[in-house]
Amino acid sequence: FGNDNEEWDNGTIPSGSAPNPAVLAFWDDLNPVNDNCNASCAGNVYTYSDDGKFVVWFNDVAHWASADYENAVYDFQVVLHSDGEIDVNYNSISGNYSPTIGIQNPGGSVGHQVYSSNVASSGEWPTGSKSLSFAAAPGWLGLNTIGNAQWTSEIAEGNSESVNILAENIGLTEGTYSAFLKLTSNASIPASFEVTLETSGTAVTPGDVNQDGSIDVLDIVNTINIVLEPGSGTPLEFQAADVNDDDEVNVLDVVIIVNMILEN
Repeated sequence: FGNDNEEWDNGTIPSGSAPNPAVLAFWDDLNPVNDNCNASCAGNVYTYSDDGKFVVWFNDVAHWASADYENAVYDFQVVLHSDGEIDVNYNSISGNYSPTIGIQNPGGSVGHQVYSSNVASSGEWPTGSKSLSFAAAPGWLGLNTIGNAQWTSEIAEGNSESVNILAENIGLTEGTYSAFLKLTSNASIPASFEVTLETSGTAVTPGDVNQDGSIDVLDIVNTINIVLEPGSGTPLEFQAADVNDDDEVNVLDVVIIVNMILEN
């Protein structure tokens, strides 16, 4: 992060005139309790940190007093994880709101705007009990191979080349995921486009390797086969066999499945 920025009049991003670099969880004219509090200030801002994350919590913070925001109160938090992922969690949004929500780089030249009251097509956001997650390179999306974020090629003038874009929902909970693919070249105008993945369907049950709805000796046999022949089995079978979720299928998973059967 750079220097502090006290700009309260929010606009669209990316923008060099907006706070940058910034995680804009709710960029608006907020009025929490502070050293120069006026009659309308309300709510506190708390922080928490450990080895894995840093949390900033806006606890029932008021909007700056005006006729349109007299009873507006917002409860949300930002979670910065040590692996670079950023979560924004909205507990409750009461009354009118007019924020800009998103993230942008130090120069204000690259950003991802999720919502802005300045754009009519932004949709109805935010509301309570919702979360956002930002990650630099999602593992579910890739070019030619899953997780491969780079592709380089030289294309002669007038020619074209096809590139496979792959999306995989293994390990993802049901929901909607989005990411941007950016194309840079020696042309003057860069291009980017959004890829959206909507996941649904039956979740994988740990231990039910053959996915027949029950955990029994057949699942033990299938797990042993995966152990003896690394690379065998489908991605769903591997995920179900990896019951201790350590990204490996080994004898420990076999023991756990045996114990699951005995306990039932």
